[in-house]
Amino acid sequence: MNPDTTTTTADADPITTKKKSKPSTVPNPTGEVCTLALRVADGVAAQGAAAGVKFATAAEILEARTVTLTTEAQYQAVLSVRSSGLQASLNQADAAGRKFISDTKKVLAIALGDIWSQAWAETGYLNGTLKTPSTLVERETLLHSLFLYLTKHPELEAVAQGVTAARAGELHQALTAANKGLDSGATSRKELRSQRDKAKAKLRKMLSGVIGELRNRLPIDSPLWDSFGLTAPKPRPRRPRAEKKPKASKAKKGTARTPANSAQVELSN
Repeated sequence: MNPDTTTTTADADPITTKKKSKPSTVPNPTGEVCTLALRVADGVAAQGAAAGVKFATAAEILEARTVTLTTEAQYQAVLSVRSSGLQASLNQADAAGRKFISDTKKVLAIALGDIWSQAWAETGYLNGTLKTPSTLVERETLLHSLFLYLTKHPELEAVAQGVTAARAGELHQALTAANKGLDSGATSRKELRSQRDKAKAKLRKMLSGVIGELRNRLPIDSPLWDSFGLTAPKPRPRRPRAEKKPKASKAKKGTARTPANSAQVELSN
């Protein structure tokens, strides 16, 4: 039985910490968001009704959390296999192919010369040089060309040095298989990462919805914030209102303004 779906006790989960989260943000790292999910689920189970939480139940949050943890574990497992297994196999096959190419070049140089000429083109060296190709795909192609060439010219094989058409074919197949295995692993990694990201996004959206309800329903000084593993939001400081200046009266069009002392002038006359 999975403990993630049967308990809401924060101490039962190994990734849980005592750090509280701000109600305005939901963390993105998987470990942090799953820690928060467990605490919020505790709060919803114990105080959800009192706080008026309706966005998600504790069971729904725990289920989304379990899916997130599961997909994260699957993704990390594939990453580990890739670094320790598939890449090692590819490196080994490529190293064997490089050695065969070098040995074959020395053997064929006895008949074709140690400087590139058109005769070398049939062996797979097409760029006017006898340097070993720098990319894996080009080395894979060259191995296949050498297989075809030695199959056509068995008299140029050197069994003692391991330069044979059969050996070229084996190495080409091994390198091709290892390369395809790595590509397949890359596709699997992308798929699992996508599944992990979707599961985590769903969980984060769920937590964000619950926290949004709490912000709208709970007073800042409510003790229930602690039940959800959240720090109560700080009140926003109010800006003092600026005093409105009286607007100067505007004279109507076609009328002249009368001076303030005009009455005094008339009386004095």
